[in-house]
Amino acid sequence: MLDKRTNTELVAQGKAFRLALLLGNESSEWPAWEILKKTLDKPGKEISDQVKISIEQEGPCMASLRIERTYQTSKFVQHIRMSEGANDERIDIINEVDWSTKDAVLKAEFPMSIKNEEAVYDLGVGTVRRGSNTQTAYEVCAQQWRILQLPTIAMEFQFSTIANTDGTNRMIIRYA
Repeated sequence: MLDKRTNTELVAQGKAFRLALLLGNESSEWPAWEILKKTLDKPGKEISDQVKISIEQEGPCMASLRIERTYQTSKFVQHIRMSEGANDERIDIINEVDWSTKDAVLKAEFPMSIKNEEAVYDLGVGTVRRGSNTQTAYEVCAQQWRILQLPTIAMEFQFSTIANTDGTNRMIIRYA
């Protein structure tokens, strides 16, 4: 993905946006709430079974892809939408999940070429600047969004909870 304004490749070389399963979280006290750093640092299993890609919408103002896939009995549909006009700098990725996989964390991964030691997080009543990917601040809660900023470019991620490990932004979608 190329930012044409700055001629900057936004996705890390050799990587792709993807859904990934992180299997075997070893938290014994609160496995549904406490996701250990070593679980998040795993490479994750790509969800690539029975992939079906189709054009969902194609017009002068908006285009969207529909990507369907499965893992065991869980089903996933992603809608990737791009707009023309005022929102032309934005890509929306909407996930629909029919989840039945046990002992796994589902993450949407966005491995960005932009690396920053800090990010700005929305708290609902203000913002806070926090470090990322430390031993204790690898999974950071926020109300709706996180912004990674460099002098020439900013990336905003809207989510509920996000982890930043090795420059990969991972958004928790489901855990069971």
